[in-house]
Amino acid sequence: MTLQVIGVDEIAKVLSQFAPRVANNLAKSVIHGVASEITKKAKSKVKDRTGNLKKAIKTKRRRGKPGKPVSDVIVTQGKSAKNDGFYWRFVEYGTQTGSPEQPFIRP
Repeated sequence: MTLQVIGVDEIAKVLSQFAPRVANNLAKSVIHGVASEITKKAKSKVKDRTGNLKKAIKTKRRRGKPGKPVSDVIVTQGKSAKNDGFYWRFVEYGTQTGSPEQPFIRP
């Protein structure tokens, strides 16, 4: 899922007036805040049976290109995950037989 924010050029012009480090830190905070709001919205749309899938939805910062901060909304999965949400795709998209889709990330 890709989110397009309108007005990024105007924001970039305003941020360029600040010191580059301050502008970069501000951009990181804003982007992570938006990703956190998306995470909250996704968690609120998940049906709460065991709570495992809700706990598995997280916001994570990662390195991007220099000057391009990145924050992702992820569902933790695998052996090392505290809350294994491997089945998120079955809930989101449904299965061919039996389970209808119950989108919590998509609109």
